[in-house]
Amino acid sequence: MNTAWNLYLNNLGVNNFPIILQKQREEILAHQPDFDKFTDDAQNLMHTSADVRLSTQVSQLTNRYRGLLTLIKDLIGKWDKYVQEHQAFDNRYAELKAWLGQAEERLESCQQPAADQDSMEEKKATIQVRGVTW
Repeated sequence: MNTAWNLYLNNLGVNNFPIILQKQREEILAHQPDFDKFTDDAQNLMHTSADVRLSTQVSQLTNRYRGLLTLIKDLIGKWDKYVQEHQAFDNRYAELKAWLGQAEERLESCQQPAADQDSMEEKKATIQVRGVTW
């Protein structure tokens, strides 16, 4: 199942998501100077024009752009957080798998018949410790 799950995640591109997100961020930020220039030009046009409709439209367009820019930055921040949470989950999952593997090995060693009373007591203590820490 683990292999199937990894294959599924790879097909979704989850493992490459931080790289994809970084590329998208860079692409958006690469266009920001163009939008800033457009906003400045629009503001200059608004100030030089006496047409009230033009001023209103330019103002609305500028506000929409700023709203979109804020929304994009918020979304990038959220996706960064999701990626970090996913990576933390993956790390914790790997730790859990390692811990379970170690516990399984210890318990399997307890399945062997005990040769004497000391080894029996040691196996009993191992089982009890495993039961307490679970």
